[in-house]
Amino acid sequence: MHNYDTFCAVIRKHRISSLVHYNEFVRSGHVDANNLPKQPQVQYRNKGYITFNHAAGFEGKENGMLTIKEAMSYVEKLGINSPEEWREAVLTGKIKGPLHPSRIKGFSNYSLFFKKKEQNFVTDLATAALIVQDKLPELDNSRDWVKACELKQRPENIPSNPQAYYRDQWMLLKSQYNYNEEVSFWDYFLTGPNL
Repeated sequence: MHNYDTFCAVIRKHRISSLVHYNEFVRSGHVDANNLPKQPQVQYRNKGYITFNHAAGFEGKENGMLTIKEAMSYVEKLGINSPEEWREAVLTGKIKGPLHPSRIKGFSNYSLFFKKKEQNFVTDLATAALIVQDKLPELDNSRDWVKACELKQRPENIPSNPQAYYRDQWMLLKSQYNYNEEVSFWDYFLTGPNL
């Protein structure tokens, strides 16, 4: 097992930015991963480990906080369009800020932050539900929906967070059709309007 300093050097060398990425790296079979612990927070407790960000060399960057205006000016100047591109800019030193822009005071959402073009989403919940049911009939619950979004299977005209987008319509439908508490938004959305 590597000592704490070597552990830090390895994760910094490979620009591992989170415990999720670290766990993937440990399981990857990469030669540098051979002597890394599965739980660094346990292995290096009382040996220098404070947080993963500290070990990865990002701790100070989280607290040298940019203002939201400064951050958005970097987004525009560097042509950054996604959280992944933001993290890459932080990791390569183009931006001195947090790995996740959501930690910047004043951040509200990624669409506004990255100034993504306005989406032409289906505005009617019943129509959206029918489209999803037709294109992704195998989905059963919100976890399936999240997975489909991660795999880029979501129809482009349906928002990634339909529960928030169609919230008002769902509340109206629930009261109008007397759906009880056992019928969730996801039941309606993933099985279509005919429950």
